[in-house]
Amino acid sequence: MIIFVTEMKFFLFSILSGLLLALSWPNIGGLSYLIFVAFVPLFYFISKEIRQNNFSRLKVFSCIFLTFFVFNFLTTYWIYYATVFGAICAFVINSLLMTIVLYLSVLMGCFRKNKFRALIFISCWISMEYLHLNWDLSWPWLTLGNVFAKSTYFGGKGKGGGESGKTSEGESLQCVMLAALLKNGINKSYEFYTQKSIMEDAYSNVDVDTKFDLLLKLTDDHPQWHRSGFMIGKKLIQQGYVNKDHILYRGKSKMKEIYKLKADAYKAEGRPGLSNDKWNPGDIYAIKKNVDVSKVLQSHSVASLNLSLSKAFRNRDIVPISLKLVPEFKLDGKIKLDVYNLDRLPEKQRKFNKLVLAKKTFWSSKSATVFIDGQELDFRSFSDFNAVNMEIGGKTARGGKVGYDQIRFAAKEFLRARNLPDNQKLAIDARKIHTQLSTGKIGAETKNFWSAVQRTDKSIKEEDFYNYPKTRKAADVHSKLATTIVCDFIMKANNSARNNFATNVFNIAASQTEDSSVYIKAYV
Repeated sequence: MIIFVTEMKFFLFSILSGLLLALSWPNIGGLSYLIFVAFVPLFYFISKEIRQNNFSRLKVFSCIFLTFFVFNFLTTYWIYYATVFGAICAFVINSLLMTIVLYLSVLMGCFRKNKFRALIFISCWISMEYLHLNWDLSWPWLTLGNVFAKSTYFGGKGKGGGESGKTSEGESLQCVMLAALLKNGINKSYEFYTQKSIMEDAYSNVDVDTKFDLLLKLTDDHPQWHRSGFMIGKKLIQQGYVNKDHILYRGKSKMKEIYKLKADAYKAEGRPGLSNDKWNPGDIYAIKKNVDVSKVLQSHSVASLNLSLSKAFRNRDIVPISLKLVPEFKLDGKIKLDVYNLDRLPEKQRKFNKLVLAKKTFWSSKSATVFIDGQELDFRSFSDFNAVNMEIGGKTARGGKVGYDQIRFAAKEFLRARNLPDNQKLAIDARKIHTQLSTGKIGAETKNFWSAVQRTDKSIKEEDFYNYPKTRKAADVHSKLATTIVCDFIMKANNSARNNFATNVFNIAASQTEDSSVYIKAYV
């Protein structure tokens, strides 16, 4: 029994390291600083084990594998929704690769009295990450440096980089500004609402996921956010959407509870759900004090959820607000408030205009362009081997995305695309095509690809297609292949089917589907 408990303890060390790695990851825990201690429990076990004369190599290998499997499973579980088999393969294979690297470091003496021991694991790991970023089996999501991608503590840019990379802080600052305006009144000038005045009023009626010292820094570095928050907040109060009975939420507590109810509603109907921002684009929520959202909102169906949210909105119990940063050149402009999806109207019908597989040469970019209602949708994979998305283009900002799962559903529903491949199959074929085009040994996969290109866009010349640039990666082929196959099905369909498909994907991207719920959009 004692031996069993001792062995289990070491496996618990492994699990703990896996959990710490996952919790440090963006969009999982987001606790970036945990990466500095995440390996400690595992390293403690390894160092203790190898001090024994006859340490068990199998036990060491197994514990290392367990750590990385927990890490891979928790951070990339979403692959399961696309393909169960692909998810299992990804979890196991990637965990095994990480395990081999660390295990080789053990065998090379990084946990023994070796003057180079501090460099052995680091060198091995960096080499593995470099390989993993550049070979055909590229898997960039779990590169350790990604921990800091959204962390402002370590120089990350937040959600989108640059100005938009301050989105989370900007949305939190809007909550703080609203609280200050509610306390001190909207008749006071912008100059009254200094850093000191807004922060004094921020703590009692605000619940946000950004530390207040970062908000102060934001007002210093990007005063545009400060001014924008004042303008939007004043308008929301003037129009009666936000009042002193509200608590302002961003990314925490009751917002998460609402999203949980949304997930329950889709589960109750047995169908895949929309992402949170497609169901409701609200960046912040004004919720009355003492409102129990689980009692106010009904989650036994999507329709009942949206109906109960509309009722709560009319009573100003729950007010979702979508924010658009006021551009610097429009800081003297008038704020507009539009309410969407309150009185449910039939889904707006869209018209498919045309598509273009390549604006210049076929391989000059990895995207295609779909035109719906005169607007361009950029159709591509936004990172290597990720499933393709359609994104609405805009003059000052992007207009929303629709994911591949929804695109596949719409293609099956309206274009009769029964055999549209999943992302795993597309990735496999793309790697084959990349090899064939690079070596000149053309196989069936490449020929089928070219046939789809021909059917879809007759302006593409054969020599252009087969003149494959050496600089292109297999991931670029994957993006072009996926977009071409979908576009092929679009062009095969009749006008009515194309328009129905266009209506579905565009409205999802614009958060204007029948499943979308009520919110206010604040903008200039």
